[in-house]
Amino acid sequence: MSLSSSDSDLAISVRGLGKQYRIGQLAKTTFTLEDWFVDTCNRVKNVATGKRLGSHEKADRFWALRDVSFDVEKGDVVGIIGRNGAGKSTLLKILSRITTPTTGRVEINGRIDSLLEVGTGFHHEMSGRENIYMNAALHGLTRREIDDRMDEIIKFSGVEEFLDTPVKYYSSGMGVRLGFAVAAHMDPDILVVDEVLAVGDAEFQKKCMGKMKEVSEGGRTVLFVSHNMGAVETLCEEGILLDQGVIIKKGAVKKVINYYNNSLFQKNFTCELSERSDRVGSGEFRFERYKLISENGKQVYHFVTGERNVQIWLSIKMFNKIQPNFGVITIVICSETGQWLLALRTQDKYTQVLLDKDFYCAFTIKKIHLLPGIYHCNVFLGRWGGNETIDFIERAFTLHILPGDFFGNGNVINEQPEILIVDYSFEIEG
Repeated sequence: MSLSSSDSDLAISVRGLGKQYRIGQLAKTTFTLEDWFVDTCNRVKNVATGKRLGSHEKADRFWALRDVSFDVEKGDVVGIIGRNGAGKSTLLKILSRITTPTTGRVEINGRIDSLLEVGTGFHHEMSGRENIYMNAALHGLTRREIDDRMDEIIKFSGVEEFLDTPVKYYSSGMGVRLGFAVAAHMDPDILVVDEVLAVGDAEFQKKCMGKMKEVSEGGRTVLFVSHNMGAVETLCEEGILLDQGVIIKKGAVKKVINYYNNSLFQKNFTCELSERSDRVGSGEFRFERYKLISENGKQVYHFVTGERNVQIWLSIKMFNKIQPNFGVITIVICSETGQWLLALRTQDKYTQVLLDKDFYCAFTIKKIHLLPGIYHCNVFLGRWGGNETIDFIERAFTLHILPGDFFGNGNVINEQPEILIVDYSFEIEG
């Protein structure tokens, strides 16, 4: 990214960009005749009752983006990072011309394609093959061009057996694979990708990374949004950090990621989970606080490599009374760069959590297999057997692991290039 580049070198130029939404209508970007009629009636009623026009509007609007300016040169690979609600997806929707800005301007040099919600736009009654033709046609390809790429798309998607089956019978993973396969083979000048690595299995994620790397090495521009800092650092050269709709830092991706991680550590060290405003979910239940508990039952602020029978304790509060239902709780432990390392899930033990009042959940770890370092933990509460998120906090707290005698042989394990350690043995013969 360079503000001094000539216009001919720029793929994207953004100046003074702002986007304002009305709370309660955040997803509404177009208005029908009915919307206009209702709004006009409300305004007439306000005049008749003496209510000042616009007096209600100041409190129910907020800025998802404010005064955002940056340039992206042709061939740059830029990672856009930040917490949930920072404005990342809003920015990509404006760049992709899905929604219009409230203020500022955007200039795009070249054809842009987006993978914002992978798999959306498919017609569930149509087969996978028919959806490929439909989506590719919407990207501007002729039937001959689609035919030329069909084999490659099918092979990449991995759903050959079900290609002529209606999409409504696909699993969510199959739909994601097919959606990415179509969008990734359209050969745009600029590719915009939002959180495609948040779905799918490890093999699919590896293929996605490889394809995006292939696109970038071909001289095309890529904008990549992800919470996986390891993927961002691997793929991207430049970074943009957004917070509450404002650019906090931009420049070399490693420096931006380090700044982001340090700022998160400072916030997480002092902030109770109940105070976190960057959570997502329906909100009937919310994580209130966490504790780390040692084997002797005392609260601690770190664990030790090799330590046994420790607990991560989560307090969960009910905010809205609902019909008693069952839920699942997950803690994901990530590296400093955001790479998922391991997960603690109640559903892995096929344990159903009854959601009908305030409660707490304690995960017991029989032995700490993490090497010394700093790790981040995401927490998730959802409904059993469904996809509904009740409460999710990314990087809810920081987990410090100190050096310890993992093997019980008197040797303390300090910093190592690895992240995880296992108990093993070996033999020497000869």
